[in-house]
Amino acid sequence: SLVHELLRDASDVDASASQAALLKKAMTDATAYGYTVGDTTFEWTSCVQGIRDYIGSLNFGYRTSMREAGVKYLNAYGTILDRHRVQLRKNSGAESISTAMRICVATGGRPKVPDVPGKELCVTSDDIFFHPRSPGKTLVIGASYVALECAGFLAGMGYDVTVMVRSILLRGFDQEMAKKIGEDMESFHNIKFIRGYVPREFVAVGEGDARKIRVTAASTSGNADETDVYDTVLSATGRTPCTAGFGLDTVGVALDNNGFVLSENEQTNVWNILAIGDILSGKPELTPTAIQAGKLLARRLYSTQEADRLPCDYSDVPTTIFTPLEYG
Repeated sequence: SLVHELLRDASDVDASASQAALLKKAMTDATAYGYTVGDTTFEWTSCVQGIRDYIGSLNFGYRTSMREAGVKYLNAYGTILDRHRVQLRKNSGAESISTAMRICVATGGRPKVPDVPGKELCVTSDDIFFHPRSPGKTLVIGASYVALECAGFLAGMGYDVTVMVRSILLRGFDQEMAKKIGEDMESFHNIKFIRGYVPREFVAVGEGDARKIRVTAASTSGNADETDVYDTVLSATGRTPCTAGFGLDTVGVALDNNGFVLSENEQTNVWNILAIGDILSGKPELTPTAIQAGKLLARRLYSTQEADRLPCDYSDVPTTIFTPLEYG
């Protein structure tokens, strides 16, 4: 079932980072239960390596599963030429053409970064664990579950964390719970909130490992600008679907106004082009959901069993938010 898949895959990268933060809290609490805990230190580089190893193990597991299932894996950039041909370009520059009866697009999304001067100084949840330097004093921009998860585990690791929020926390979620999560982060985890502000400008201060980022924020209610200096600025203001630049427009695949693919049961308006995952309009942007949808799609396309005609049910999909006060 979809619930089973969500629970089975709950220990993803977000959960791993949160677990690293929870371990510190557990060691602090252990003394109240009779344990003797010596001095402990946290090393960012060791944590980053552990998480990168975990991501590598996931990738290796998928490649192994595909090989065992007889799936041919092509490490190349694909561009759709027409309804049945895809041009493949490797990093070496070598090109080839692959043909297929059906094409399934599952290109996912990428984090948005505020379109203001200095935006190239920001990092995102996609690349925070690929930076060797400790985050230090960090500003997290956004109020989504990704923003609050990142703020929570960075604070749990001992970093000075501030969250810049334009309006409300966790839009689309139960607001009573969202309020409790915010209060818990402020009261018990020393996370600061700048409410009713959006970034106006990012400016680099200094060079090399000593470089910091001066952030100027504009009020959404007409108050004066606020300025502070941070070691790291992490943007978590949503994600953009990766649907441009590889030929969907060439074959006439319909998109909504935000670039998401319009579909019914993963079928686009082009009869032989299918889509799954974060690029689908109006569907949950969750990896386990995409995995389940892909499994069910494969069964509908290729199984001869009537029981395998089941479409993916996107209603009532459970979500876990790995903030310090976990919410699911």
